[in-house]
Amino acid sequence: MKKKLEVSVYDDYIERPSHAIVALNQETISRIKKLAKVCKELEVASINLFDYTPDLIDDEGKEWTEWYPETVQLIVYADSFHWSGYVKHTSINWETERIQLKEI
Repeated sequence: MKKKLEVSVYDDYIERPSHAIVALNQETISRIKKLAKVCKELEVASINLFDYTPDLIDDEGKEWTEWYPETVQLIVYADSFHWSGYVKHTSINWETERIQLKEI
């Protein structure tokens, strides 16, 4: 399953990708669901782990090469998940839109 997610970049003065493509295989989906269950059971806000799954793309669907993502994390909540990271060598943060667990 491939998902096309909108990307938000928290800086008004930088060129930015418009979307991220995320390929979710059954193993990844299962892992996300297990982490969400742990969030719920432990009553924690989220579980974050390094995961470079998203491929950033421009409006035309071409690979984004203007800057490179760094410290990309999968952030799992009890009911949803998304990815977040930084533009390499900066403090500029970007993130994908959230995916609800019921969508996968």
